[in-house]
Amino acid sequence: MGFEAIADQLISLTRTLSEQDHANRPKPIGKITWRELPEIYPVQSDLNSRARELVQQLNEALTDANWNPKQPINEAFSDEEWTFGTAETIRAPIREIHGGFLEPTRRVPLVAQLPQQVVYFLITIEEGSDYLERETHGMGWHYHYLDWKERRSNVVLSWDTRWTNLVPQTKPPQTRGLFVEEHGEKTNADFTAKPWLWGLNKRKTMYEACSPDLVTWPIESFKCAANKSEVVYPLTSSLTPHPSSVTGLSTGAVRSKAKRRRY
Repeated sequence: MGFEAIADQLISLTRTLSEQDHANRPKPIGKITWRELPEIYPVQSDLNSRARELVQQLNEALTDANWNPKQPINEAFSDEEWTFGTAETIRAPIREIHGGFLEPTRRVPLVAQLPQQVVYFLITIEEGSDYLERETHGMGWHYHYLDWKERRSNVVLSWDTRWTNLVPQTKPPQTRGLFVEEHGEKTNADFTAKPWLWGLNKRKTMYEACSPDLVTWPIESFKCAANKSEVVYPLTSSLTPHPSSVTGLSTGAVRSKAKRRRY
């Protein structure tokens, strides 16, 4: 079987799992007191195993065909570790804020630590980059914004994980920036949020609902805010830039991928 046919099977399987994950999305877990984030355990299933087999077959087929990308690979891009697809979405009990709720969420990858040449190939084909994520970006804890009716919006909140704090985090932070961005599955949102209308009290309660997590979980456990995120709180925060401004095969490839990110 050629590597293109193997890639088609992998993408088809991943698409099916993504649709199932969304279809089985539970109602928010609410009406309880604030709880710490739950531990996450690896998901094991026949479909997970099949996805890993397809990745291995794709890697071997690319090697046998002496496949090379048509565009040069940026060195910073090749240093990243990538995941593919979502095996499961973990949703923690919602937390009350002023005029709404936040739902802590974390995705469990379908395939972790992809071979580099598989990453290079997937990012060049249609739908291939839709399910491709840097391991430190899309898989960590983040927070879906819900309104007072517990409807899920089209935005998520994420920490600036690149900001360096030299002091051990023994109490909730007051200076690390919290940011808001649109999540990839816009059409699956129950309503469209308007973050630019959020008042200071709402923003502050959002921060207070999320900041205790940084005491019990290492910062690497959280999704990093995207480059185009807007600040939530503190209002003076600015997102720490990525060490490299180029993270893909080309500027166009990065732009097209960014439009389709899923959280």
